[in-house]
Amino acid sequence: MEACAARQTPPTLTPAEHVQAGLDALDRGDLDGATVHLATAAELADGSLERQARLLGAAVALDPRNPARDPDLAASLAGGITDEEGSEWEAALARSLYSIALDLGATQTAVRSQTATAADIPHLSAPSLAARMQQLETTVAELRRELERIRETLKP
Repeated sequence: MEACAARQTPPTLTPAEHVQAGLDALDRGDLDGATVHLATAAELADGSLERQARLLGAAVALDPRNPARDPDLAASLAGGITDEEGSEWEAALARSLYSIALDLGATQTAVRSQTATAADIPHLSAPSLAARMQQLETTVAELRRELERIRETLKP
């Protein structure tokens, strides 16, 4: 009976505690855990803390060491910061992170405020790295099939 009485749900973390838990997870090398905490903080916080969580969360979501690397999440987090909020450097960094997420294959359009215009949302001027890699993989597969066909033709 004591075990049942002792079971309690864990306390809910505040947005600031989620950011701190994300930073602690980063220190431990737990990028997946850091991503979860920072994305949660971005949803719950507002103002400067929200922007910090969004920027750091987007960067961690794009980190190549992150086993749960997620360009869509990064685009969503970075896209949630508009030019009207915070400082110029935050908006510039958010645009860069959003563009990197697009280049790495993000498929969703980031959520922007009602005041954001199409000009505020970065667009890639060339095909994304993800699209170029897919094209290269397709070309390599075609060349392998052709090489195999040629080998079969040359067999005595």
